[in-house]
Amino acid sequence: MSEFIYAMFSSFVGSKKYWIKELQKYKDESFVEPFCGSAVLSFNLAKDCVLNDIDSKLITIIKYFDKQIVEEPFTPEKYFKARKEEEWWKYAYCLQHMSFSGVFRYGKNGYNVPIKKGIKEIKEINVYSKYIINLERWKKIKKKIFNKQYHELKKELFIDKVVILDPPYQNSQASYNSTLFNYQEYWKWVEEIKKISKVVIFFDTDENLIKQNIPIYKTRKMRINGKYKGAVEAMSIYENKKWLEREEEIKEEISYPLLEQIAEMEKLNGC
Repeated sequence: MSEFIYAMFSSFVGSKKYWIKELQKYKDESFVEPFCGSAVLSFNLAKDCVLNDIDSKLITIIKYFDKQIVEEPFTPEKYFKARKEEEWWKYAYCLQHMSFSGVFRYGKNGYNVPIKKGIKEIKEINVYSKYIINLERWKKIKKKIFNKQYHELKKELFIDKVVILDPPYQNSQASYNSTLFNYQEYWKWVEEIKKISKVVIFFDTDENLIKQNIPIYKTRKMRINGKYKGAVEAMSIYENKKWLEREEEIKEEISYPLLEQIAEMEKLNGC
């Protein structure tokens, strides 16, 4: 595997980039990601993919990645100006490189993530060459892109595909999770997807998967920055109508920010 990881977002809370090397056996398969987020697994492994997310701005960035404005040098001054633009999403590639801890967040006044601590001392970033590499990959991969609820996707999209399931983790303290997700309906839907897919790859905490009687394949520790103890992120794989047997834990940790940490960075930025 090449050390270079293709990414439309330089960092992203909840990204599955750490799992790419563990899923090399599925390289050049057809992927479906109903909760695609940054879509890093499909972007690095799939020959073609179906990408879906309910975040309309996220999907706009993915769908029109070739419309990104990547200025060099990109400075903190440009960061604060660009994030207030009506079409701030066109600067997302640069904004993400300067954003605090991979958070993707916006409101009616634009992209509202504080700048990285220490970036003002760095003065500028130059990421155009990296963007071009990722743009070439974006052009190469065949993709269907949707902005729907996961259960609104047509079932035929899942037939004989590698399906990546990465919903909001129930009971997680990470800043990006929601309390509005209907987990009971989700797990009913999952049973239907298992019947028609070639492979289903589950991501969740080990506790949540165990509660569903789903065998764990691999795990890695999550460290939620701040006062909360990190959970264990788990991956389970359902392939050829059976569960793959468990392997050892991955030693690397994932670090996710808390909302109070984001607020602290905003104070430092004078926001």
